[in-house]
Amino acid sequence: MPYAIANTQTGIGRQAKIYNENGHFSVQLHSTVVYDEDRTNNKLTLNNGGWVTPTTTRYMNQALAYRGSSNRVAIRKGAMVLLCTKSECPFEGDKLVIELI
Repeated sequence: MPYAIANTQTGIGRQAKIYNENGHFSVQLHSTVVYDEDRTNNKLTLNNGGWVTPTTTRYMNQALAYRGSSNRVAIRKGAMVLLCTKSECPFEGDKLVIELI
């Protein structure tokens, strides 16, 4: 799935609020934190907040790319999935929580 990199310093679209403090990086789109990386607790949470849209997917993908991940989020049959190496990891409800190594 192609994804657009925004013309910003981070490559993340201008509608987002970006927080990067003390090992915690997050991207907020409107009122939803769509990407939340907590290196202190080794967790990455992707949250669509119920918005299964191309815009939400694009912002998640921009954050993943900015943070150096080759994984991408896509919409499959009306639900979001994370495209892992050779499989798809479905969201549970609105969220997908991944343990970081």
